Amino acid sequence: MSLKKCNSCKQEIHEDARKCHYCGTPQGYKNIANIISIYAGAFIAVAALVTIAIDAGKNLIDDELASLNLSIADINDNNFNFVVSNTGSKPGVVYDLTIQHPPSLECSKDGGYTMHRAQLENSVIEPGKTQSFSIKTNNLYKIFAGFDPHALSDKAIAKKLNDYKVCSAKLTYLDFDNTHKSLEVDFHCNPQGICPKKL
Repeated sequence: MSLKKCNSCKQEIHEDARKCHYCGTPQGYKNIANIISIYAGAFIAVAALVTIAIDAGKNLIDDELASLNLSIADINDNNFNFVVSNTGSKPGVVYDLTIQHPPSLECSKDGGYTMHRAQLENSVIEPGKTQSFSIKTNNLYKIFAGFDPHALSDKAIAKKLNDYKVCSAKLTYLDFDNTHKSLEVDFHCNPQGICPKKL
């Protein structure tokens, strides 16, 4: 009877044995398959951990930026008022505000819009901070007719007035990673009627 040593415990077993009767370890091809499956499983586990680490690192880097939100607070005969909040983890520098509006008190039939850049001082918005801005109106802004803020605070009324969001404000800022970013919000303004959608 020819003997060989077990692949695992090294005890002598029969050469044709498929399993060691000392430790129960499969011998021959089954053992090779087990080894391959163990290494494959380990490789998959390592690959999954690397993927998770890369995603976590990316999210960490992405989180280390400014994230500005723009809200239109009020428009009156004297001022154009808006609020900027930074929900990110780094400061952002606000430096430009462009307003887009219908060209007259009547909705234009061709859907054309006029753009105007407001005079805006560079302002640093720190993380977790909110800053209000008040810009003097001029003859251009006289066309705006802001809806009563108290009315807009009523969800039912605000929903009915969605079609009156015919103007928009685009805020541009410099992020902490030295990239220029912008955000745009629609707001209620004159004409107080339904205009064609912006192109």
